[in-house]
Amino acid sequence: MTKKLGVYVHIPYCKKKCIYCDFTSYVDNNFDEYTEYVLKEIEMYREYLSVGVDTVYIGGGTPSIFPQKNIKQILDKIASFSGNFEEVTIEVNP
Repeated sequence: MTKKLGVYVHIPYCKKKCIYCDFTSYVDNNFDEYTEYVLKEIEMYREYLSVGVDTVYIGGGTPSIFPQKNIKQILDKIASFSGNFEEVTIEVNP
């Protein structure tokens, strides 16, 4: 039985930078540009992803402010190399 991978995707955007937070995050909205960089990085790891991915965790920052279309592009790109996932988790803040 081949072990599948878990993938973490960091979305570094927030509405504001909290003083207690030590995660990499920016108050910015270069969503499309950042998505393009993530897609290029996924492409670099295509050989590893081809063994299969069972879970994708999208964290941040505040990934819930990231546009749905951009999240879909990222998930579709990973799936194009790995097949379907068993679970996708996205951190959400109100």
